[in-house]
Amino acid sequence: MLSSLVLSDFVEKVHAQGISLDAFQTEACQALSNNKDVLVCAPTGSGKTMIADFAISLALASHKKCVYTAPIKALSNQKYRNLIEQYNEENVGLLTGDVSIRHDAPILVVTTEVLRNMLLEYEKTPTDIGYVILDEVHFLADKNRGAVWEEIILMLPDNIRFIGLSATISNVEEFTAWIRSLRQDLVVTTSNVRPVPLEEEVLVGRRLFPLYDSSGNISSRLIDATRNLHGSKKVTFKHRNNVLQTLQKRQMLPAIEFIFSRKKCDEAVQTWVQQGVSLTNKDERSFIQERLNKVGSVFSDSEKKVIRFNDIAQGLMMGIGAHHAGMPPILKELTEELMNKGVIKLVYATGTLALGVDMPVRTVVLEELDRWDGNGFTDLTATEYTQLIGRAGRRGKDSHGYAVIIGMPQLSPEYLYHMSTHKAEALLSAFYTSYNTVVSLLHLRAYDAARSIVSKSFGQFQRDNELQEIRQRIDFLNGQIERFRQNNFSCSCGDVEEYLQLFSRAPRPKKSERKKAKEKYIRRIHSSFRKAQHSYVYAYAIEGNLNYGIVLSRSGNKLRMIDVHSQVFWLRLDDLSSEMRPLFPYQLPHGLSLKNNDIRKDIANKLYSLIEERDILGLDRDLELSWDRFAIPATGSYRHHPSHMCKKRAEHIDNGRTLSLMMNARDDELQLQQIHSDKVGQEFDATVRLLEKCDLLVRTSNNKTLCVELKKGAHILRYLHTSNDLLLYFCLSSLPHKSLTAEQLAGWVSQFLDDSRIKDFLPRSAKQRELTLRAQREYERLHRMEEELNLDQIHPIHSGCVDAIERWVQGDSLESVLKISGLSAGDFMHTCRSVADVLGTIARACEHTWLESIAIEARSALRKQEIF
Repeated sequence: MLSSLVLSDFVEKVHAQGISLDAFQTEACQALSNNKDVLVCAPTGSGKTMIADFAISLALASHKKCVYTAPIKALSNQKYRNLIEQYNEENVGLLTGDVSIRHDAPILVVTTEVLRNMLLEYEKTPTDIGYVILDEVHFLADKNRGAVWEEIILMLPDNIRFIGLSATISNVEEFTAWIRSLRQDLVVTTSNVRPVPLEEEVLVGRRLFPLYDSSGNISSRLIDATRNLHGSKKVTFKHRNNVLQTLQKRQMLPAIEFIFSRKKCDEAVQTWVQQGVSLTNKDERSFIQERLNKVGSVFSDSEKKVIRFNDIAQGLMMGIGAHHAGMPPILKELTEELMNKGVIKLVYATGTLALGVDMPVRTVVLEELDRWDGNGFTDLTATEYTQLIGRAGRRGKDSHGYAVIIGMPQLSPEYLYHMSTHKAEALLSAFYTSYNTVVSLLHLRAYDAARSIVSKSFGQFQRDNELQEIRQRIDFLNGQIERFRQNNFSCSCGDVEEYLQLFSRAPRPKKSERKKAKEKYIRRIHSSFRKAQHSYVYAYAIEGNLNYGIVLSRSGNKLRMIDVHSQVFWLRLDDLSSEMRPLFPYQLPHGLSLKNNDIRKDIANKLYSLIEERDILGLDRDLELSWDRFAIPATGSYRHHPSHMCKKRAEHIDNGRTLSLMMNARDDELQLQQIHSDKVGQEFDATVRLLEKCDLLVRTSNNKTLCVELKKGAHILRYLHTSNDLLLYFCLSSLPHKSLTAEQLAGWVSQFLDDSRIKDFLPRSAKQRELTLRAQREYERLHRMEEELNLDQIHPIHSGCVDAIERWVQGDSLESVLKISGLSAGDFMHTCRSVADVLGTIARACEHTWLESIAIEARSALRKQEIF
């Protein structure tokens, strides 16, 4: 059998390189040899690429294509270069939207968006593709682009073998169950073992303290060493000098030092330049200079000045570089190349390197355990921490990898230990049905068939799992309600439920009665706050919103709390809109730092498990209600009911309120059940209705099968592969014939990118300003339509690059366009590449119109200016 021969040959070649396949690699390769799909979940650096290499070998042996996908263009470009070294240039192609090289090659490296678009546009099942490799498949959870991964898995034909490569995920069983619901012959291989052991240490001064002791517990030596740390909470040159001196002394270079700030990365490099420190020898400097000369030749003198080329070059010559998204791509790639060649020894990087760029090192240094997320600083998650330190340890080069965290006053060893031992976050679907996806599916399929595809998404699969939990809660509530009725509604005087119904219909109490009830309830609030005890759980409401929390301490007239949402805060009497209802004591473990987000989440999860039943039953929801519920109406027919004379009348009324809360909780769950049922299918229906309102679709029937006919505009929309597809379509449709030059079109397109880095100021030219205002009005119109159908897909426009892109294509200097846009060189070139992508889809969508030639001209002109 051919596949068995290929496997034997592959294993022999690997052994010849001095490498033995690990168990998970052997299992995955054997499964592929048996014509099965494979999902591989293993840590960074564990050798998942070996399985991809075997899939490529199988494809070449069977004269089939192998499509290798990567989540970002930088990874695609890097993988393309690596595969050329392995399989020769003529066998490898690259498709990234803005670049197309040898599209007929047997090995194709593509971005996930390109593969998704290929699958959507196939009229027939492709027979030339044998294998599809989805690298970094855990990107499926990315809120902006994750839906693309799901669409690929949903639409991948059965005759094509699927290879998914992923970091370790906690809910792999759920993810596997979903893929198997689509592709039954799936073999899952997992590994939690790093081929190169990793040592995690904290640097205090110039001494390294291990995070773990010999038993795997947190090191008491580390706790003692960090107990008396004081001084500035900011990392300074002194700290970085301690790092470098320690790494050099212990032969722990090369290293990546993560600093979650572009500016600080550049400053760190320049500090070493000013200090005259060099980590390179004569031969290394000669090689670096040669590469710098080649790269520098593409820049003019003025461009070198703008991007600070000479500063970057000085650092690289000394063996020290920076790596972040603000740098021109060609300089980032040069830094990666030089690090992989071993000629530079230290790179200061932001989180961009954690996205899978292949730049393994011996040591990873973390300056901080929080990062900027675009809105503020947030703690690293366990998954992010694992991905960052996963770069440490090079297989075949290092016996150990090292993760070093700089010991600062704010560092909590317990926090670090907890994060290090905490399992990765669950993979959560980010699936939604774009307008482009809907019309593409309906182009080739009847309505129900297209709807069925999206209804099989991981998003709906997870909702269906949640639906089972909702149904269980409804059954639980029904049982509790019935038991409560049986145990609490007997009265010798009369029918209690009948009495309570009359009571609920009684006239509103008089103002004096309500005032008296309010004063009484305010006294209850004050009393409960005054009596609140340390290490006790309370139910309470703030501004009418129910919460549960543990009292940590009291300071004067305020209580320090941690609530069920993991928030730590000071609670004041004036904050309360209800009494504090004592529930039960809860003693927090000693020695844990509440600065650690994961520790807070653990406490919150344990707290919720204790109050979960109360929450499900809604027993404390009365705290959200107004105080006037305690006012007893002086008139009403309930006063003539026999139960009104019962000695337990107050108890009956309280029981009636409790029953009402429980029934309201059940009603909420029933509503939630309706929302979760077929949620993705309902979104598909709503999207189709909106497209019908836009006169892009019309429903038809064929032999009782519901079909949808695409109108001319929908066929254009099919090829507009961009996140703002529908808005772009209508704005394109409204452009007067030949109203824009190529340069103007390039600038105009930039405002449809969903990129928060682009500013929002209006273009300077009257024509572009008018078109931008028109696009804003179109956005508002479509947004209103979406709100009516409970959809949220259209993004606001960002017009801050319109002038800059237009001027750049016209030939203005880099310095000028960066000043206009307010972007860094790296961000600006990223925007240019994204605009080129969109121009390509416009040319395809608007074939045989004036826009086709203008879009092609604009894209060509833009790429000529793309000096990086």
